[in-house]
Amino acid sequence: MKTARVARTRGLGRVAVLVVVCGSSAATASGQTSPMPPGRFEVSGGASWVGGYPLGSADATLTRNQSVERFVLFHTESEMSAGPAVDARLAYHLNDDFAVEAAFGYSRPRARVSISRDAEGAPDATFEAEKLSQYAVDGSVVIGLPWELARGRARPFVRAGAAYLRQLHQGRTFVETGEIYHAGGGMKWLIGRPFRGFGLRADVEAAVRTNGFDLQNRRRIFSRAGGSLFLRF
Repeated sequence: MKTARVARTRGLGRVAVLVVVCGSSAATASGQTSPMPPGRFEVSGGASWVGGYPLGSADATLTRNQSVERFVLFHTESEMSAGPAVDARLAYHLNDDFAVEAAFGYSRPRARVSISRDAEGAPDATFEAEKLSQYAVDGSVVIGLPWELARGRARPFVRAGAAYLRQLHQGRTFVETGEIYHAGGGMKWLIGRPFRGFGLRADVEAAVRTNGFDLQNRRRIFSRAGGSLFLRF
């Protein structure tokens, strides 16, 4: 009987020790800092590559005497060339997964014109018609996806929003305005912990531009991919 009581006491003691250890481990885990701390604010800046898109086509024609038939002198194709841009962003994190973000972008795209099918047999040619100064002020929603990679140091996200577009023609004598609507995603990679965190950010997105500089006043679709550094505090 005494042996049974001793065994029972030892069993209860082991259970008590196990409960204490588990509780202590849970408390330690809850007090640990997440590998990707949210912070309240996040600033980032970097560069991106903006894809080109067509601006429209047209024929240069002449009307023959005593006829409604038009004589085609040559054909033109216009496009906005791809090129680099610089970006700066400020985000406010409402919680670990959801943030609102304001961004500013600047680029110098080139409008190019290609001439072909010349009636006099001149060779095809492409020349730069104009170089624009382009500014975009953006508002977006950023949602962190529920997956963490590289032991929690990397996390993917999705982003969508709209931007006000302002384009200054060469010589800054004429202004075009429009809108850009975009959606995409990317990845953030934590490098270190000055303030709340410091790391790299990669973005890829598709965008639709309305209004702005165009020969046919149509919606234009293009892509953008970029990289930047971010700091949370």
